[in-house]
Amino acid sequence: MPDKYLLPAEVLNAVLDRTDPAKNKLRVDATIQVEHIDIGNVGLLDSADARINPAKEDGNLADVKASIGAKADARSTATDTTAISLIQVLKQISYMAQNPAAVAVSGVLSSPKAYLVIDTLAMAAKESSYIITLPNPCFGFTIRAQGSVATLSLQSIAPSPAGAALTNYITLEPNAAYNEESCSWVNGKIYVQSKTANTTVQIMAWTELPH
Repeated sequence: MPDKYLLPAEVLNAVLDRTDPAKNKLRVDATIQVEHIDIGNVGLLDSADARINPAKEDGNLADVKASIGAKADARSTATDTTAISLIQVLKQISYMAQNPAAVAVSGVLSSPKAYLVIDTLAMAAKESSYIITLPNPCFGFTIRAQGSVATLSLQSIAPSPAGAALTNYITLEPNAAYNEESCSWVNGKIYVQSKTANTTVQIMAWTELPH
């Protein structure tokens, strides 16, 4: 038995000859039923409520639905040559955003000057060398006499014997400071002495953030 559909009265009235009502053998005041019309021999509409009939879908529409996929589709790591649905691609992107992979970095990265260490060194005796131990590693430092007008001598070579007066040094005049703004010292030491007894030396050095 063929499917039937309801055709509104106003549609039929529109095709009737309203100039000569006598020619009209049918007076439409209400909706009547008409036989199901096949479009291209494909029953695209469900006869019950004019919804798309999944069993008789057009091929193009079925392809679109397959490409989009179902909500339950699992994410996929397939390569470009593998057919997967849009839902699988979106789920894979969501997973990668929530679980970022570690990225290997080649080459040498310079360490930032991220942490400032401030220390002091009390030197009771004059003309005797003392050791300033820099933080490890050290990326830069400043040395100065604190609260005095002492003249300092600095060198990076250990004196012999230990504690002896410095011989290969630079002179730091009163109220001056020695700066190393960019360096990369590991286990660095600076040897310092003062021409004045009871001198306190201030050291400010940059190193890595503590772990």
